[in-house]
Amino acid sequence: MAEMEQVFKAMSEGLKSLSQAISGIAEKVDQLASQQKEEPAPKPKAAKPAAKKKAKAKAPAKKKAKAPAKKKAKAPAKRKAKAPAKKAAPKKKATAKTTRAPRKKTAAKKKTALEQLNALIAKYPDGVDTAELKKKTKFNDKKIHNIVYKLKKQKRIKSLRKGIYVST
Repeated sequence: MAEMEQVFKAMSEGLKSLSQAISGIAEKVDQLASQQKEEPAPKPKAAKPAAKKKAKAKAPAKKKAKAPAKKKAKAPAKRKAKAPAKKAAPKKKATAKTTRAPRKKTAAKKKTALEQLNALIAKYPDGVDTAELKKKTKFNDKKIHNIVYKLKKQKRIKSLRKGIYVST
């Protein structure tokens, strides 16, 4: 019992020191917050953006005076460049088509798992069990049961008895 009291006293002292540390941190945060609130009030930076705006307002006026001269100089060059580009483009496209290898057509599409199982069941007129289906298709049990369920819902197969399926 005395040991428990000592543990509780140690815990309470630890909690007291922790609460004092937290209150000290809280005071520092408050001080930093008040300092940050005070700093934005006198905005010495506010004068700089205004100066920038004035400088920017003057700069576009100079650019406008120079801009028309540049456009006139570039305009004929662009027209000359566009005419040959139109003639060259069809030649590139034509060469690209002739160099491309023709696509190979597949003779037969790969059957889906459902089609494979349905065809396999159709080969056995007396019925086939899931073990035989597993051997022939190499599908796992869950896949076979799921496919059999779908085929039954589509009424493409029926069960003779548990685990034996016949095509309809």
